[in-house]
Amino acid sequence: MLFALTGLLATMMVLFVVQNRRPVSVLVGGLYLGLIVIILAYILVWIKYGGATGTVDLMLCLTRGIKRWLLYLPVSASALSRMLLLGKSLFLASVMLLAVALSGPRRPWVQGLLFALGALLPAAHYGALHPAVYQLYAGTAFFRAHQMQLFDLVRVLYLLWLAAGLAMLVYQYKKLRIAWVKKSFYYILLLVCYLNFLFVLFAVLGPIQVSDTTSVYYVHSNFLYRQNPWGCALFVLCGFFFAGSGSQALWKYLEVCRSIGRPDVSISKRLRDSNTSVRMFTHGMKNQFLVMRSILSEMQRDPDLCARQRQQVEELSALTRNMLLRMEELRNVFRTNAMVLVPVEHPAQIVEMARELLGGTAVPIRVECAGERPVLADRQHLAEALCSVMTNGVDAIAAKGGPGPDDRIEVRLYENRGSMVFEVKDTGEGIDKKALRRIFEPFYTSRNTKSNWGMGLTYVQQIVRGHYGEVSIESQVGQGTTLYLSIPVYTSAKEEG
Repeated sequence: MLFALTGLLATMMVLFVVQNRRPVSVLVGGLYLGLIVIILAYILVWIKYGGATGTVDLMLCLTRGIKRWLLYLPVSASALSRMLLLGKSLFLASVMLLAVALSGPRRPWVQGLLFALGALLPAAHYGALHPAVYQLYAGTAFFRAHQMQLFDLVRVLYLLWLAAGLAMLVYQYKKLRIAWVKKSFYYILLLVCYLNFLFVLFAVLGPIQVSDTTSVYYVHSNFLYRQNPWGCALFVLCGFFFAGSGSQALWKYLEVCRSIGRPDVSISKRLRDSNTSVRMFTHGMKNQFLVMRSILSEMQRDPDLCARQRQQVEELSALTRNMLLRMEELRNVFRTNAMVLVPVEHPAQIVEMARELLGGTAVPIRVECAGERPVLADRQHLAEALCSVMTNGVDAIAAKGGPGPDDRIEVRLYENRGSMVFEVKDTGEGIDKKALRRIFEPFYTSRNTKSNWGMGLTYVQQIVRGHYGEVSIESQVGQGTTLYLSIPVYTSAKEEG
């Protein structure tokens, strides 16, 4: 049955590497390969040290013929020990390098140092327990007297190493703000947890070194409790449980990548299933405002109006114009059932379109493009969403009495774990925590003004979700607000090939 377990691990390893084709796949493949080598070495250790009969044979090898073939396989104790150490070192290096690679950007020298430690320490482990080195100290009186304690210390170091890698991954998971990226990261985290359990089962609870006779007693004492067929069955079933659970997490991860990271060239995405009544409402209201604007225009031409009355008419006219604009914004949210997404090679063009839609403003707008990757987007809709976010920033700065010399809106464009992020940061009055919980609700606004209907972020959220993306927000009162609009990177069929 353990051969079937290695077959399952090998299948999932090949599937992941072929389907994912990203740098992370090499490190995850290292985890799988390390476990496969460990389990195969585990089987050989068990058989060659005479550990199993009857039902236990079936649990390990399926047939006695396979056991007989493995028993007489010309593999020396030294080679078997190297095989075991190689699998462990490969797994330990892969789990730490994966944690470093997924734990976010750092200074180059820090990243390089962590990568070096992640590779060199497992290599040192391999060197310290290599049969040629092991023979130098295995015969000493101190080692013979404390062999079991020293091997237990090695096991503790294994566990600490795995815990450090998992802690780095969990810390990074909590920092992620982009929803679909966090979802895919969650499945990778689950996968690493399950593979770590397999490592504990076969490597931590298994033999440390088997290259000479000083280890034979230790191996037998360590494996003796598994002679019971039911105990062995439970042991193997635990292995299948962790491997199966890891395979399920891996499959979920691949599903997320397929459904979001690599969509078709042209996609019609329904925004609303039913919006006829809303369009009728907005159309009727818009007609009423047009009538009001016409009446106010006639009143403005009346020569008998006094200065105060003329000022009031002008204020009403301005308010009506603004309400018409807001009603048009409300209508835009529901004006179409679908968006057509097409490849956009340079997302910075969408930012420029948004700036043109915004028009002139006293608030400086700084644009920084830290990197571009193609996305699937409806240019007009996405530009309008960005413009709405910038407009909110301008209003927030005005609400606190700005713009001052330090007030600005910063728009940054960069890639973050498979998504292009449009980050819009303002230096406005900020939003308190209570208001943040309702910020995306239709008609909710934290500023009760005659020009703010609270539809901006609702529209933005609908548009970004229509692009298979997510919107997230950070804000502190008095320090401004930052919105993140994340759109999955588009990988063309040519790039995949």
